[in-house]
Amino acid sequence: MERYLDEGGFPDVQGEDRRIRTKMLQGYVDAVLYRDVIERHDVPSVQSLRYTLEYIKHNFAHKISTRAISGVLKGLGVSDNREYISDYLDWLEQAYLIYRVPINTDSLSVRRMNPDKFYLVDTGLARAVTPKNDAARGWFLENLVYLALRRGDNIIEYYNTKKGEEVDFLVTDRVTKKRRLIQVSWEKTSHDTEVRELSALKTARDEINVDDCTVVTWDEERTTEGVKIVPAWKWCLEA
Repeated sequence: MERYLDEGGFPDVQGEDRRIRTKMLQGYVDAVLYRDVIERHDVPSVQSLRYTLEYIKHNFAHKISTRAISGVLKGLGVSDNREYISDYLDWLEQAYLIYRVPINTDSLSVRRMNPDKFYLVDTGLARAVTPKNDAARGWFLENLVYLALRRGDNIIEYYNTKKGEEVDFLVTDRVTKKRRLIQVSWEKTSHDTEVRELSALKTARDEINVDDCTVVTWDEERTTEGVKIVPAWKWCLEA
């Protein structure tokens, strides 16, 4: 699991030296960007497209809005048209570089008003193309959990409670319609962290009547207040 989190799943990079692996994965991104985005679409500004991807690479596993990206692009002195940025996000997703997770809601207007969360196609690629270090390892773990969920026939959303607390994933099986709430936290050594993570899950559980609640961590395993705390390796085997 530690190797997968670090190296990802692309076959050719397995077991390679970190420097070589990083160069190969960065090359994959450049190849897809040019072949599957720039060559296929009438891109208004290649520079803005690349900065948009850079923004996502620095902020994956977080909510990202076109407004936020536009503000950064404006500060950099490049085209910051929000309609173009929306197109860039669509094209990057169609090229399978990124995936988006919307907020859970039945209202189209609410969905449009709330930012999506974005994830990268591979954990090793995330390691290779971002400057994140072990201080941000929770982001990599959340990306890993998303990719595992995506392999199933699931509708994947994030959930905001009425109090504004966020649960990372509300997962609905497309066939059985069974729903699960999943929170991701690298470790829960801090009492404040545990209280915050469990509070969001318990509130969401009560609001939308979902009994299956899990916190995926790196290596902790126990059950508390009806919430399963499961290490990532074991959760992936059962996901």
